Amino acid sequence: MVEYVGLDVSKEETAYCVMDRDGKVLARGKAASDPQALFEALKEPCPCPERIVMETGTLSHWLVRELRARGMPVELIDARQAHAVMKLQHNKTDAGDAELLAEIARTGFCRPVAVKSEDAQGDRILLKARAHLVGQRRDMENTIRGLLASLGHRFREGRRQVCRPGGGDPGGSSGSRGGHRASAPRPRRPGGFPRAAGQGSHGVREG
Repeated sequence: MVEYVGLDVSKEETAYCVMDRDGKVLARGKAASDPQALFEALKEPCPCPERIVMETGTLSHWLVRELRARGMPVELIDARQAHAVMKLQHNKTDAGDAELLAEIARTGFCRPVAVKSEDAQGDRILLKARAHLVGQRRDMENTIRGLLASLGHRFREGRRQVCRPGGGDPGGSSGSRGGHRASAPRPRRPGGFPRAAGQGSHGVREG
């Protein structure tokens, strides 16, 4: 006897359904979404699986690689094709989804898709993380530009130097382009805080 298995994977648990060649359900249940836990759960009710099917998702590529390494004939199908069948259910449940996936495994209704290697997944993670960080930096720069613009400060196009109110150029040594000369830095107290205008070295206003 050969068996066909459908696996409906979620973050914590995976529902499974085992079906024979004639479409009769032989076993159903749930196991942790872990390769070894699934292998142990299917070992007894499914000693000779012909095809095991799961749909694409967050954990699917990892699970397929690990289950194949344990000798299980697992195939991955496009989640969009699987949903086209699953939406026909009146009451959508994990057990019902697993049964429909087992039916897909039995009939071969959906074509399998390629399973990503661990190296390919690692490269994709790095690219997505880089794109996310670049987007965060761009959003932060735009936020800073908008906040400074409300005070009259503007960034030159294509540069990260700020133009002072009145057209001053921070890049010029004399500040003559905008008619403003850069002021000398205010003296600082030993604690690192700028001295208030009109105060002496002991914080007493000079008369």
